Amino acid sequence: MDTEYSSENNLVLQIIPELENGKMIIDGRQSEKVSVIVFIPKLDGTKIWCPFNYFQDNCSINEKFIISDNGSKMVLDGINELKKIITTIKANNSETELNISENTKVRLLEYFKLDMGNRLDNFIGFDCHAFVSFIKNTKCIPENPEFNFITEENEIDVAVVLSDNTKLPNSIKHWTIYLGDNLYLSKFGENTTGNHNQLAVMGLNGMYHLYNCNLQYTARIKENASKWDGTYARNDFNV
Repeated sequence: MDTEYSSENNLVLQIIPELENGKMIIDGRQSEKVSVIVFIPKLDGTKIWCPFNYFQDNCSINEKFIISDNGSKMVLDGINELKKIITTIKANNSETELNISENTKVRLLEYFKLDMGNRLDNFIGFDCHAFVSFIKNTKCIPENPEFNFITEENEIDVAVVLSDNTKLPNSIKHWTIYLGDNLYLSKFGENTTGNHNQLAVMGLNGMYHLYNCNLQYTARIKENASKWDGTYARNDFNV
């Protein structure tokens, strides 16, 4: 495994569409996740790489460690200058960076700096809407979202909602970020005590199946929308 985009300033999320990486299960329905590899820079110019789910369960950007295969903590010595997360697609031995906005790149890194996997009690109830709101730096108000819902062809980096009917927002089943090439990044499930749900990449039909819906809408941030303030459905925190 390798990437051309790793540097001291960024982590790389490399999506490999041809490969699957386990299943996501929601209410008994299951769909395959797309394989994502995370590359972490080291001080000597090399890289540590691991599957996306392993990274989320075993790495702390704040505390600068990752759990090695033998269960010990490996110091991450090359992340002091991290500024953002780069997302790429690798297919047919060719790697291309996705046209994600700089704001999203920075907010993705800030999301992982929340260290949610190691601080679960601080994030009970953090769900797919909270994730999208955080990435878009918009206040999370599930009952009255700070978004307008539009039927249009999705653009890269937009927020998207999935629904089973046109009565929005009450019919929304899932929130996600469109990456292009029928690839979506989202948080599946909400944090509950003892259960840390992860981010994953998946295609549209897989999410339709998981959430038993068949409609999608682009979610555009409202003019003069309030900024993310750390509050969401069941909890709040300051970041």
